[in-house]
Amino acid sequence: MANYDGKDFYNNYLLNVSFIDLTGSVVKFDRQGDGLARYDILNYQRLENSTGYQYKVVGKWFKELELNIADVVWNKEYDLPTSACSLPCELGMIKKQQLFEQLFSKFD
Repeated sequence: MANYDGKDFYNNYLLNVSFIDLTGSVVKFDRQGDGLARYDILNYQRLENSTGYQYKVVGKWFKELELNIADVVWNKEYDLPTSACSLPCELGMIKKQQLFEQLFSKFD
């Protein structure tokens, strides 16, 4: 085997590889060596006229979010729920961290 600088190989070859996979999607890597993220966004929904449930694809993530809000079923809500953990802090305030164990000890 030839002696080759691994860092040089990684930076000049592997990070510059790109190809089309069997599904027709581009496969390539960012500067940290991570592949492009691709996700289906699922919503757990009750089947019509049934007591059963299933996951329904309501969106996708590939470079940007594609979400069909009309297909999302919220739990007992008619409007989009507010995410209390991501509300911005007011000027001069910081977020108080709460340990997972402390949060769920309230329910014991």
